[in-house]
Amino acid sequence: MGVGKVHVARAVRWSVRAASLGVLALAASIVVAESPVGFSVGTTVEILSAFFFLIACGGLVAGWRWEGAGGMLAVGGILLLDAVQFFATGSLPRSWTVSLVALCGFFFILSRALNVSARHESSTVLRPGSAPSPR
Repeated sequence: MGVGKVHVARAVRWSVRAASLGVLALAASIVVAESPVGFSVGTTVEILSAFFFLIACGGLVAGWRWEGAGGMLAVGGILLLDAVQFFATGSLPRSWTVSLVALCGFFFILSRALNVSARHESSTVLRPGSAPSPR
């Protein structure tokens, strides 16, 4: 049973890593395409929204090394972005890119949970030829 969980955990980990690369590339292309030619400082809401989106994207990058922390950073950044948008405009962001970043964050958290579970289970399974440890 432990080997199956290890394979599932590995499949989820690599799937979310691949998806995060795609989402980051999509986010970068949208930012480049929508950025004005001349740099101008936006409103406070725009600056905070951009900051929290950058934090969330940083969470996707961090998720490659630290799945749990990166996932929480991604989800937390998107929740804060949503809060800023909601309190400033009365509505949530309508960009599906924001939803994809949060979804990848949730899958990084799931990957961490599966890895911990698989490691715990595989450490309690006896290998052929090994003796149980004395208590």
